[in-house]
Amino acid sequence: MLNNKFKEKFIIWKTSPDFSIDYTWYKKRSKLGLTNNLKKNYKKNLVNFIHVKEKFNLEENKLNFFSKFVKSINHHINRISENKKISNKDLKIIQKQMIAFSKFLDKKKYNNHISKSLNEINLFIGEYLSKKKNFKSFRYFKSFWGNGTFIISVLKDN
Repeated sequence: MLNNKFKEKFIIWKTSPDFSIDYTWYKKRSKLGLTNNLKKNYKKNLVNFIHVKEKFNLEENKLNFFSKFVKSINHHINRISENKKISNKDLKIIQKQMIAFSKFLDKKKYNNHISKSLNEINLFIGEYLSKKKNFKSFRYFKSFWGNGTFIISVLKDN
């Protein structure tokens, strides 16, 4: 993204949290080799940034499936305008996608914290849509937000 936006060459130097899982960070490598390795490891660990207590090991085809779920849910959530009523249609779409996402993750690791969190928010949406307003406190969703800070250090390549 940086390279496209600024039309300059940037090299990823370090990340926090560190998602380099193959210990190549300490070896002498070219800057481009280091950047490409970090990109590969980032994609492989993307699912593990959702919740601090969960770790998944998804194969390549499942990583793409995961990314599609997240992008689709994010797209519909971003359509919601602040200070405007959320349409029931939009909420039902979001709820349907989160249910499918929860089932997908449960197939990889049954009863995981992410699925529990999604199930709680889906229950909340269901209560809201039915106008019952019998809202319960969240047990899992409050710890759903994963890593609060994500830092990337970059170097400008000359």
